[in-house]
Amino acid sequence: MPRLAATLLSMREGEDSGDNDDLSADGPIACRIRRDLATRAPQPRSHFTVARTGDTRGLGLYAEVPMQAGSYLFDYTGEHLDEEEYVRRYPGDAHADYVVGVERSDGSLAYVDACSETLSGLARFLNHDGADPNCVMWTLAEEGCLPRLLMCIARDVAVGEELVWDYGEAYWRNRSDMI
Repeated sequence: MPRLAATLLSMREGEDSGDNDDLSADGPIACRIRRDLATRAPQPRSHFTVARTGDTRGLGLYAEVPMQAGSYLFDYTGEHLDEEEYVRRYPGDAHADYVVGVERSDGSLAYVDACSETLSGLARFLNHDGADPNCVMWTLAEEGCLPRLLMCIARDVAVGEELVWDYGEAYWRNRSDMI
């Protein structure tokens, strides 16, 4: 089993990973996982299909091959925005449907805007599922660097299954029309 999958599995099963019990975002286990993910190549485009979901969500991303928990898929890519540009582009309650915000270690915010199909990748087609997501995002947001948003498989995925992740609470703020 790949080292990342073994680490995620041991965390899920509550086994001692050898580091300590710190499972925080900046803890040793999370840091080791992010370092490991940063070295991996994205899955080939042929492992995915973009297709209509059959409901109001429009397009979704589907697995063309079985995928194992802990597998790295690809980065969430798009245009990188600082806080000033984000506020200018999406004033007030404007819906930034394809934007992911990342808090850096210095407390500043950075954003990745996948609105443009030309500048973004497959991750823009991942839909929301807050109850049973099969994908998770890990962030690399070191000071002075553009943030990386790494999309990974959270549980085993079968061929034909839609890939979904939990957009998080911040996405749903000011979106009473979408709930």
